[in-house]
Amino acid sequence: MNITFKRPRLGFAAAVTVGALCVSALTTPAARADVIYTLTTANFAAPAPYGTVTVHLLDSNSAQITFVSNTANGIFFTDGGSAGVNSNGAATILAGSITGNALAGGPCPTGGAACYSNAGSGNEDGFGSFSNRVDTTDSFSNRSSTISFELDKTSGTWASESVVLANNASGNLAAAHIGLCNNANCTEFAATGFARNGTTPVPEPASLVIFGTALVGLGLLARRRNRRNVV
Repeated sequence: MNITFKRPRLGFAAAVTVGALCVSALTTPAARADVIYTLTTANFAAPAPYGTVTVHLLDSNSAQITFVSNTANGIFFTDGGSAGVNSNGAATILAGSITGNALAGGPCPTGGAACYSNAGSGNEDGFGSFSNRVDTTDSFSNRSSTISFELDKTSGTWASESVVLANNASGNLAAAHIGLCNNANCTEFAATGFARNGTTPVPEPASLVIFGTALVGLGLLARRRNRRNVV
């Protein structure tokens, strides 16, 4: 009597199962998570990084944009294009939504939100034109380390934080006008200039597709070998 033994195919089943679980992440709505861009490149000599830009989706038509300067490196936001972003599709800054911690003094004796204004679209020196910008009343006396505003899409929707902003013609999606303090007490700015964001984050689901597809492929290969190698 001839007895035929077959090698177990657990490798194939396990690989396909894990691969399917990874790929299924694509069909499951992803939880919203803030996207943070880092201001890493400036057009003047100053220690990097210069700050961050956080995008938080309020709903499919509105996002909160928050600029925070790196005060540990002596960096503050200053006048004329204090903060700028390039929206993905037409969008406007909601009236009355601009806030920040601008110091009181000079032309803005009260400080805070009163020191900011909607500057519309325009150039951030050296880094191209941006669709939405915020100005501060004065350079040093009204400097700030935080500027925040609501960006509202005028048509269509945003699916996630990662698609709220888009690169402009110069390849930048956020920039700021910054000043570098002269010393730890910051009695004046030693220099001023503009800084822009670095590389755009890559959504995690893309890596899940690659990983899941690879596992499925390995499982199919193991199955073919099992069929050929029968004792």
